[in-house]
Amino acid sequence: MINPDTAVQIMIFGTAVTLGIGTFTMIDEYAANKRFNKLIINSALAAVNELENKIRDSNREAEKQKQMQNDKQLNSAIIPNSSNQKLTATINDVQPRTINYVCDNEYLSTSISLISAQDGLGNYVFIKTGFDFVEKKVANIKFQELKNNKISIDQLIKLTKGQNCKYSNNEVVHAKGIVKQITYEL
Repeated sequence: MINPDTAVQIMIFGTAVTLGIGTFTMIDEYAANKRFNKLIINSALAAVNELENKIRDSNREAEKQKQMQNDKQLNSAIIPNSSNQKLTATINDVQPRTINYVCDNEYLSTSISLISAQDGLGNYVFIKTGFDFVEKKVANIKFQELKNNKISIDQLIKLTKGQNCKYSNNEVVHAKGIVKQITYEL
């Protein structure tokens, strides 16, 4: 027969062991939940990273397509490989202009000159960027020829200042070309 004191001790020990096993079970469940939660978080982070990469790739592709469209539009204004065109003519008139434009959300301005010139075959208008002094006399004009003898101001700004710049109006300048160099030594 079991002594009543021993029975109480056994009951207390049994309860402690049961509580201990339950505590270990709770600790194991907590650790398992923590590992599971970490696994879920890592999976979610991997999915977010993959989504960010897809968005970044999509944005790059869209930017590339936009750049190609802008290049195509610019190339439609200029005759390819025409940057070495030369003409000896008399410069009759120079009209300076200031063009306001936006570049990277910053408002800027640039100077151009419309140059009227004449040779034995006809009259011409050229666009010169910058604000260099242009003399009214016989000169050698090196230029890049424009298709259809015209260019929009927006295309001119993109060509001379960069693709991220723009002009807010659809104005067109009629000219033979964009001046690359003027020399007066004949």
